Amino acid sequence: MAHSIGWVALALLACTGPGERVGVGVERSEPVAIPLGGCSWYHTAVLQVGGTSMHVSVDTGSATLAVSALGCVTCEEDGVTELYDPESGTDQEQSASGSYGNGGHTWEGEVFRDHVNLAGISPIEVDFAAVSEQNNQFAARTCDADRVANQTMVSGILGLAPDESLVGGTDSYMSAIVAEGSFPDAFAMQLCHSGGTLWIGGYDESYTTAPMDFSPMVVEDEYSRHYSVEVTSIQVVQDTANVVISVSDHEESLPALLDSGGPYLLVPDVAYQTIVATISADPSFAMLGGSEWWAGNQDTNTEVSPEEIDAILPHILVDVVGSPPFQLSLAPSESYLGWSHDPGGSYSYWPMLYSDTVMPEQYANFLGLGNLPMASYVVLHDRANARIGFAPARDCAG
Repeated sequence: MAHSIGWVALALLACTGPGERVGVGVERSEPVAIPLGGCSWYHTAVLQVGGTSMHVSVDTGSATLAVSALGCVTCEEDGVTELYDPESGTDQEQSASGSYGNGGHTWEGEVFRDHVNLAGISPIEVDFAAVSEQNNQFAARTCDADRVANQTMVSGILGLAPDESLVGGTDSYMSAIVAEGSFPDAFAMQLCHSGGTLWIGGYDESYTTAPMDFSPMVVEDEYSRHYSVEVTSIQVVQDTANVVISVSDHEESLPALLDSGGPYLLVPDVAYQTIVATISADPSFAMLGGSEWWAGNQDTNTEVSPEEIDAILPHILVDVVGSPPFQLSLAPSESYLGWSHDPGGSYSYWPMLYSDTVMPEQYANFLGLGNLPMASYVVLHDRANARIGFAPARDCAG
């Protein structure tokens, strides 16, 4: 059964599940499932922009739609072959630029207005960026090293973050289709090591194994620009005992950022040191190396699969504020270990746990979950009710 989440600002009409309703004017009662390609850092959806079909990365950490355009030399140099033709749209006579991460991923361009649509959703006009120059943002990319033949094209970025993160002069695609009246203001994601699913307008409970737990979105101050939930502690789960680790110096909860743009677990240094020491002390960790392994200077290559790794290494529990409070359970290969399937059948592993000391000073005492929960859970971004839902997901295929 697919679930749709309603608008709190409107009168309520039809119930589609316990506590979930569809608002007045919403014609569609079922969410639309969008299959995703790519992996890890770049989960992509096929988007029609004007007359051009493009593979765009789906990013909940930003809000603007930006696509490679004809004349973008740096796009073509990085292997992009899907280029939007500005002649099909209307130039809004405004420049735009975007920067991601620590500023190592950027684009510049002009704002155009044109019809945009995901498969299964009617085209709608939005203002977006036609990119004329980019750095390390759009390219032809590969996932596992043995899948070169299945190269993933990243020709643009579809931002799904709150409107507060929009680049000036551009529209939110999500807000635009909600305003048209076809969908409730909600979307959900499950991100697999390879591929995944995006649902617009709710989620499909057949992909889950238990009901949703909900946590209020943190909307104060700068957190209104992103999707964050409050986290009280992190636990390292071993065979003998759980080690409960405070996420702040003062044993207070912290907002934890959710971002489909990358698999990382970023924690304050006070938590990082304890997590690293606890996991490194586990006898099974010797297969990856000593404590210096966390520096990330080199990958560990082994025949041991992620499933086998998950069976022997400590897991991570994230304690989340809710009514009642709940825990997210993250396996090693979906929390502190990045991995790829290498030629010949072996696997490479590298650390995906970082201290906030690697971030700029303004991010001190920062907590980021990245897209990690979206592998183990179907994560619902219920924008209408300012809450995030987590339901344990069925295993990914592939």
